[in-house]
Amino acid sequence: LLLAVALAEPVRIVAVGDVLPHRRVKASAATFGWDASFAPVVDTIRGADIAFANLESPIAPDHTQGVHGEVFDAPASLATGLAAAGFDVLSMANNHVWDQGVAGMLETRERVVAAGMTPVGVGTTCAGAAAPAVVTVRGVRVAFVALVDLLNQDLRAGPEAPCVFVPGPLCAADCLPDRDALFFRADPDVLTAVVRSARSVADVVVVSAHWGDEYRTVPLPEYTAMARTLVAAGADLVLGHHPHVLQPVERVEAGGRTGVVAYSLGNFLSDMGRTFDPATHPARKGNTRDGAILVVDVEVGPTGPVLTPSVVPTWTRHTALPEGERIDVVPATERLEHVRATLGPTAPFR
Repeated sequence: LLLAVALAEPVRIVAVGDVLPHRRVKASAATFGWDASFAPVVDTIRGADIAFANLESPIAPDHTQGVHGEVFDAPASLATGLAAAGFDVLSMANNHVWDQGVAGMLETRERVVAAGMTPVGVGTTCAGAAAPAVVTVRGVRVAFVALVDLLNQDLRAGPEAPCVFVPGPLCAADCLPDRDALFFRADPDVLTAVVRSARSVADVVVVSAHWGDEYRTVPLPEYTAMARTLVAAGADLVLGHHPHVLQPVERVEAGGRTGVVAYSLGNFLSDMGRTFDPATHPARKGNTRDGAILVVDVEVGPTGPVLTPSVVPTWTRHTALPEGERIDVVPATERLEHVRATLGPTAPFR
């Protein structure tokens, strides 16, 4: 289903990676507000027609079972804070979805909706979790599907019970990449069916994929193959997360189609890499503080959608203030431009 004529104004989709409300991130927000966490990049987020993020934590204060180690929870203010920053669609399909149990997942979903955003990748049934969420902008229908191929625990109790979209069976052996989680082997037929279903009701299909190997800056072959399957089935844009570091953004051709794939957008907001010191540590130690805001302008015409992507690199900043430590997301481009301007246009950059 395609629009008959191209729009004069493209639809702008903005996407970021993982929102991880670690203890210090929550403390920063309690002191300075979530608006301060996002303020340096909020114009880019609000400038989108649709803004997307991966919500890597429950927001379940009413059903909390505690926070410890890699078991997360966030205050109710995170939902309203993300909405105020301009986010519209949140993926909940990730390995932390069950951190506060089934009731916590359902509470999180309700809070996201109450804040005016659209949750994807979860549902009151497994069919609902796999169903596309369609957002319409100036007549263009954009379908979002969200999947995860690893879970810290699996609390799915059957197809009619609360669910997260996992597109394949539990891997019984040789379950790379993540040995600390339950790994599920994605079924190409399931991926194809879900994307084709989304394609049938939309002009543009976006797939959120929680996949990959943590801290690896190059995707493993199974994920490049998975990306080709998604594009061939009808995905126009694939948004990857879970590695907590940046991975390539590229155009992928498969099945006579072309899609834009961001294998990992890195961390958007987190406390990872807090102690990184560029003067004493190797550069890779700061990878978890790198992120990217992917900006995609979409034009839809008789031959289908045409995507024009660009990237705003980001950095998680930690600032010691009398009131406490403030953690926020800043565009790295501003600092690079400042350095270039200071050194002059003829400076021999390497």
